Amino acid sequence: MYNYIVDYIEQYDRNNSDETFDTYFLISELTKIIHKKDSFLNAEEVLSYYLDEGTVQKYFRNQPFTLMADPSKTIGASLDELFEQARKRQKQNPGTQYLGAILQHLVAAKLSLILPPGKFEIHGASVADSPTERSGDFVINNTIIHCTTAPGEPLIQKCKINIRAGCLPVIITIFDRVKTALDLAADADLNSRIEVWDIQQFLATNINEHSMFDNTVRNTKLADIIERYNAIIDETETDPSLRIEFEAK
Repeated sequence: MYNYIVDYIEQYDRNNSDETFDTYFLISELTKIIHKKDSFLNAEEVLSYYLDEGTVQKYFRNQPFTLMADPSKTIGASLDELFEQARKRQKQNPGTQYLGAILQHLVAAKLSLILPPGKFEIHGASVADSPTERSGDFVINNTIIHCTTAPGEPLIQKCKINIRAGCLPVIITIFDRVKTALDLAADADLNSRIEVWDIQQFLATNINEHSMFDNTVRNTKLADIIERYNAIIDETETDPSLRIEFEAK
């Protein structure tokens, strides 16, 4: 199907006939070639056709996520592609919550860049609120921020507790779950007491404002958030595959 892939594999085999066959190196090099030849191809799916599917899947599960900053696309669209990578990896690894972890730590990264040091605490995405006596994922003055990809009734109950404590609860979720959160708040007669934001606009608004709406500066501001995000992953998580590799066109 893709002759250049077959040619590379055969050439690699000839050059390494007397050495241990490094499949991970081969996959890495072929991935670069595929992205260079046609960035729209899904490298994992293509390589699974030519190489051992299990080995290919294992390789990609251990790779950082990729955020491609394309000036022809909105920031929201680029983030949607990132989130789709997380969803796919979750399907390959049942029981994992890559999307939720990415969402939470992207929020933490943005907050870290706009607030003074020490203004709020950052915890690992798997750390529940109760054991740490937290009223939400981030507590900033009298605002409580909850990060979730699946808002439900238990979250609304937490928001009720926040309100009774005199705080403003804010739910940050993915775009297609905003209506769910708003409906839950309305059903609890709290639609005027809970803020609901989608992560795409939460980040895009900040990036555009801090770049002074200059498209040539936008990627730099987005890169700053990703750099801080990766530092948070290194500080709070044990899975390095949660890191994001930022690529700007």
